[in-house]
Amino acid sequence: MRCPQLKRRGGGWNPAHGAWAFQYELPRTADGKRRQARRVGLGTYAEAVEGLDQVKALMGLAQGDEEVGVQVADLIQTALAQRRPLPDVEEVRKRIGTGVDVRAQVPTVEAWLKEWLEGKLDLAEGTRASYAGHINKYLVPHLGTVFWKWERSRVRPGRLGERARTP
Repeated sequence: MRCPQLKRRGGGWNPAHGAWAFQYELPRTADGKRRQARRVGLGTYAEAVEGLDQVKALMGLAQGDEEVGVQVADLIQTALAQRRPLPDVEEVRKRIGTGVDVRAQVPTVEAWLKEWLEGKLDLAEGTRASYAGHINKYLVPHLGTVFWKWERSRVRPGRLGERARTP
């Protein structure tokens, strides 16, 4: 039996009835398998268009770079599979700009500095307080939201003191 609200009186589809969805053909996986970005059950047409536009904007960040396109598609597919919001376009743009794999959980400078300070177990209490003060007053306000460039730096949290000895 067909729902009487499915169509309007004139015979056209009723846009307020049912759920909306979007679907977008993503680049093939690294293994060459076909895949799609698909989200269903959206309440309005506007939500579906907004989701599709965000997927297109994310994929546009690759600018023809096949490797980056696969990485961005993996990020989109993971978010959709886990029913999470799609990644922020500006955040992904920053990650691409730093040259890191966009799929990696890249820490910000703020997170890296906090981890580094927590890893310095041999600091005197006054030194730790001084470092924390400098980090919070000078570094975090200016650099806190910048992503740390892991592959361009040999420095890892807990190894900052070893930097001078590294060739």
